[in-house]
Amino acid sequence: MNTAPAVQNSSLIPADWDQVHEQIQATLDELARRVCMRCPATVVRPGGKTAGRVWYLSSYREFNLTEGDAEAEDIVVAMTFSPVAVCIRIQAEVGGAATGRTDYEAPERFVPASLPAVLAVTRELGEELCCWDEVVVQALSERRPPPDYRKERA
Repeated sequence: MNTAPAVQNSSLIPADWDQVHEQIQATLDELARRVCMRCPATVVRPGGKTAGRVWYLSSYREFNLTEGDAEAEDIVVAMTFSPVAVCIRIQAEVGGAATGRTDYEAPERFVPASLPAVLAVTRELGEELCCWDEVVVQALSERRPPPDYRKERA
């Protein structure tokens, strides 16, 4: 169960965020299928989610070309929901898990803090997200090495 707090002055509860997460993961299943069709060597890590004080939900999926690849960072596709005044900001992006490099970012959306509004925009954004297979494949093909934090300290 999601431990994210309910949005102040809204009908959203932690179980609603679980429903939003499930919807996003269904979309990411389709994206993963499309990526694997284009690049069969792709390893897709199971979907995850996080919540915190500054966001209610970040639902994501990680991609790489081999399991446990230390030579190239994972590519992450994520959708994040954050409170802004009396509404919710929804962001979606593809980028490097370790470097934080953004390969593609959809224009952010702002929606009322209600489950039907959040689910409607999540569905809309999910349809767009399914077309990002080219972005994911391109990012994977770059084989960007993760940062070496030991070198940065020297």
